[in-house]
Amino acid sequence: MPKTSAIERNKKRVLLVEKYQAKRAELKAILANPATTDAEFFAAQKKLAKLPRDSSAVRVKNRYLAEVVTGGTPDCLDVEIRDFATPHEALDAYERAEATFAEPA
Repeated sequence: MPKTSAIERNKKRVLLVEKYQAKRAELKAILANPATTDAEFFAAQKKLAKLPRDSSAVRVKNRYLAEVVTGGTPDCLDVEIRDFATPHEALDAYERAEATFAEPA
């Protein structure tokens, strides 16, 4: 089981991903466009670098849902975590699983 602080840190990452998702996509579109001038490219690159690191979707840890539900690794789950459309859906599923398997008070 992950520590509570690690779970909370991951929840914060999910919220940051959602907050900056549109801005990141816009800047990445500028970078991917071959018609972009050098000045625009470097400006977009600089703005992208100034965004919080945790606002990148690849930094969201997806292993917690599996650990809460099965006590094992993600390959123990029948439902693949990567099948969720957004990190927020994965967080919702995690919170539902956490509530289901919480110890009674």
